[in-house]
This record gives sequence, C-alpha cells and structure tokens, in this order.
Amino acid sequence: MATTHEPQEADPYMATEAVRDALAEAGIVFPSLGVDYGSPHLGLVNLGRVRPDVAARLANELMRGRRLAVEVGALKKELEALRQGGKT
Repeated sequence: MATTHEPQEADPYMATEAVRDALAEAGIVFPSLGVDYGSPHLGLVNLGRVRPDVAARLANELMRGRRLAVEVGALKKELEALRQGGKT
C-alpha cells in the first residue's frame, strides 16, 4: 500500500478508467469515482462514497481475487515440481 504523499507517475485519468473498468467487470459501480480536482498537483483518484453493500461486494471481490492468485501460485509450484521430477 502506498503511503507516500509524493506525486506518482501514473496518470489519474487512466487510473480512474482502469478502476472503473475493473469494477464494472465485477458488476460494481462507484457513482462518484473520478479524478480529484481539489489537489491537481497530487494526481489523486477519488473513489468517493459508496453504500455498505457495495463496499462489502468490493471487499469480497478483492478477497476472491487474492485467493485465486494464491491458488494459481500453488498450482504453478506443483507443475514445476512435476516437471523437475520428470527429468532424468
């Protein structure tokens, strides 16, 4: 998690659209998602306010994605071990 107050290299407009697209893939809409115009020198993305059920859905999607990433990592390790074991 970023904790610096320094401006980042990422374009806030592109980042906003990336977040919007990712949320849409999960069927989640943040109505007030947008670039924060109050601090243009910081290039912030304002995620805005959402209802608790939307926040809970987002949390579930993030946890699901993390679990899948862990499972894929474990499968890759197993596959590599099988490949190594098959070499003579």
